[in-house]
Amino acid sequence: LQALLSGHLALPDADALQMAIWCLSRLGRLSDAWELFDRLAGAAVGFEAFDGPALPPLSAIATLLLESTRRRDTTRIARLWLMLAAGTSAVALRAAFLRCAALVLADMD
Repeated sequence: LQALLSGHLALPDADALQMAIWCLSRLGRLSDAWELFDRLAGAAVGFEAFDGPALPPLSAIATLLLESTRRRDTTRIARLWLMLAAGTSAVALRAAFLRCAALVLADMD
């Protein structure tokens, strides 16, 4: 993990980033998975775009969304929905992502 975060080791593509995030989260190291995502998503493996500004790899976002939902980490879930909303210029899609974020935040204890 330290080699990845320091730049001494690179992931070859978005699939490798998604797998690393999934493995870390399954090992109970979701905070490390988030750190890896924050440091590498977009920088080392490239961004994806869907009708708007570029986003980190969608497979990595999906994995973090799933694992954060399993752990009921509403702050991080909302962050991902907001990231997706910011990454599209499609009005209906942005509205759907923002609604998801609002529902998560409204459901916080």
